[in-house]
Amino acid sequence: MKQNLISISLSFFKLSKNSLKPINEENSMKSFFLQRKNWFSALSLLFLLVLSLAACSTNASGNGSSKPPSTADAATSPISTPSSTPTVQMGAQPCPDAVKTPASWTPFVSAPPDIRVADSVSCGNLLGKPSLQAMVVAREILGGGPVYRSIFVFDKITDPKPQLLFQVGHLLKGEAQISGYSTILTAQVDRNSSLNKGKPYAAWTTDLFREFQWSQGTRTFVQVAFPGLFPDLTRYQAEKDQLLVNQGHQPWKLDALSTTKLFAKALLRTPADSAVVLVSGGGVHDVDAVVHVTPSVLVGCCGPFPPIKVTLSRLEGNTSNGIWIVVGVTSEYKTITAPQKGDRLNSPVAVTGSGSQFESQVGIVHLLDHLSTDIGHSIAMGTSGFKSGPFSVNVSYEASFQGGAQEGIVVLYDENGGGTSLRGGVAMVKVLISK
Repeated sequence: MKQNLISISLSFFKLSKNSLKPINEENSMKSFFLQRKNWFSALSLLFLLVLSLAACSTNASGNGSSKPPSTADAATSPISTPSSTPTVQMGAQPCPDAVKTPASWTPFVSAPPDIRVADSVSCGNLLGKPSLQAMVVAREILGGGPVYRSIFVFDKITDPKPQLLFQVGHLLKGEAQISGYSTILTAQVDRNSSLNKGKPYAAWTTDLFREFQWSQGTRTFVQVAFPGLFPDLTRYQAEKDQLLVNQGHQPWKLDALSTTKLFAKALLRTPADSAVVLVSGGGVHDVDAVVHVTPSVLVGCCGPFPPIKVTLSRLEGNTSNGIWIVVGVTSEYKTITAPQKGDRLNSPVAVTGSGSQFESQVGIVHLLDHLSTDIGHSIAMGTSGFKSGPFSVNVSYEASFQGGAQEGIVVLYDENGGGTSLRGGVAMVKVLISK
């Protein structure tokens, strides 16, 4: 068809050319209008020819550009999709490429006279918002001797000058990590603890663990107490234990009843033949559990005794293989009303509560440090004679760690002045112990 159109058009132009004669004085007006009409017809035909050729090109089969896009074309075409909203993630997260190497942080953690080298960097949503913060562990350059490290937390981490939010320094053999709870966990040696005192440097053991959490009110990180009493007193130790359990070690930590039995032996001071009964929870899909530990009857003397209520919880609420942590101990006849859970103590500390009394004595209040070592105790005296009633006592203690607070326990045992257990109950409160 295209060939026919071209032939017709050429023939018409040839005819038009022959019929067009120059206009001169001898031509009549009629000849003038006839030539003008022929020119107009030629131009119109040319216009129609162009349109016809374009239509043929568009509709013809073959390599026409109007074919439907293939699947591959569609896959490579940009598609506008709404961006996902950033969310807060718990635990450590990948750092941006520009700031993921320790060397990139050394200029921000070292300034004369304090010369430091960044050893590691971790990132996470540490402020409870979607933006990332960086935790940097830096080694102090002291020219020999013990190894000390400092911990830094930065915001706006991709800026030319990141914003320093928090710093804790001079940790002996210090280490740090971001917890699964998005807090800062530190580890160091307490050289004066019962574990390390008097030993050479090579024999020192990292034994002091602390936890720092962002406080919106104070706009900085503050030390907090992990709720655990047993088998781990701190979150740092608990998360390490969880990793070991995941590898098949110490499977008893996955059983609430087994954990309570060992806790009773280690800290409750109850007789070995005490009854340990699961009251609620404790299943493979449960987050919490309640276990009763009931001391056995003293034949010819005393009993039966009320149960000691032990509350347990999965580490960080993890019902998928999470270890059990003892988080509370209460008794019917022994309570502590002050200090309260998580309080920060200074020596001497005022302890109040209530309990059954024998000649007005309720029991003995002990302060246990981060190794569960007794660092101070006093007899809790009331005024109720042989009845239940309130007590108040000041307990002085001497903490081994002088660089801040350590996690510890205030415990009230039912025992006489000689330390003999009377099996009348136990109360415990998790606290922070300052010097």
